[in-house]
Amino acid sequence: MRRIIAAVLVIPIGLLCLIFFQGLTDATKADPDPTAQVHEMAKDRINGYGLEGDQNLSEVLIGETSRTVIYEDRVVERFSYEQRNVARFGRAMQNFRRRCPQIEEIYVVPVPGRVLTERGFEEDAEQYGRFIEQLKNWTGKNALVADPWPLLSEHADEYVFFRTESDWTARGAYYGSVALCEKIGIKPIPLDGYEEHMYDTFKGSLFRLSSSEYEELHRLDEELDADGDPCFFYLLPDSKNAEEVILEDGSHIIEPVVSQSRVGRAAFIANDLYQAIVPGDGEAKETKEETILYLCDGSGRVMAPFAANYCKELYIMNIERNSDLKEGLFDIIRDRGIKKVVIAQHAKNVGDRSQSAVISFLMD
Repeated sequence: MRRIIAAVLVIPIGLLCLIFFQGLTDATKADPDPTAQVHEMAKDRINGYGLEGDQNLSEVLIGETSRTVIYEDRVVERFSYEQRNVARFGRAMQNFRRRCPQIEEIYVVPVPGRVLTERGFEEDAEQYGRFIEQLKNWTGKNALVADPWPLLSEHADEYVFFRTESDWTARGAYYGSVALCEKIGIKPIPLDGYEEHMYDTFKGSLFRLSSSEYEELHRLDEELDADGDPCFFYLLPDSKNAEEVILEDGSHIIEPVVSQSRVGRAAFIANDLYQAIVPGDGEAKETKEETILYLCDGSGRVMAPFAANYCKELYIMNIERNSDLKEGLFDIIRDRGIKKVVIAQHAKNVGDRSQSAVISFLMD
């Protein structure tokens, strides 16, 4: 009798375990399956401005702040940088190589903004050009600069920048990954090798910041809800779409790399993460067995899913945090046999101590 009862109990417990582990496996694939609720018909109506149909960008100017120019359908962030930050970053790269000779190469991907695509902002484009030239001079042989702008400019008629966020879209980040691949010396996966999907539209941080100063933007809220920034994403067929997120308290959780439960650029890699490990797809024979260290801010996170496709795993660190690591950074590099480092960061933040906490100790 006891054996019968035990057998009856074992069956449902086994079923529960099976259901639990199956659920965990499904959760790592997507959160939920990102293709389940995308707007496949809507995405085909989006043009290169991130607007539906044949709409063009508006010329109606609402106002300006010290850092932005506000139109009725977009907010353009001006580009500026400080030379001392570029020099500081150059010193950090020199110290990085000196203190960690295991590293064979450091690649720097400065993420530009949509202001470079706008008419009437030639001064910003010239500033960006000077920034890139100085960045290359200060980093020298210690780091290779993979400037995405030449490729982005060739595709400026595509939807490569958000209109209300200070970032590139996933499509723009794809071209950034191509620039990185070319610098590393690996063949990039063609864009049509990915499956393209779209989430709902959203209003980015630049719009929210500007609307606090300009009452006129409140009138446009309803219109921008309809014509906000569409959020596209690209995944390889049968992509793992999973990451192990390491929280600041040392605990680990499994999340999707691209998730529709997160809004805007936060959809790419866990928002405000501390560290994360993304299993790669090993699509490049040159790097298929490597773990690559990927230091990034919010802009760089959008490119991370593409970068992970070429290596064994991508070890991601939020460059704006992790200031407590210091020498522990070198322990991670040594323990994981890391030979390549990628630093993907918004161009305006390169060398800014407050935006580069993980390497700030190398800037002195």
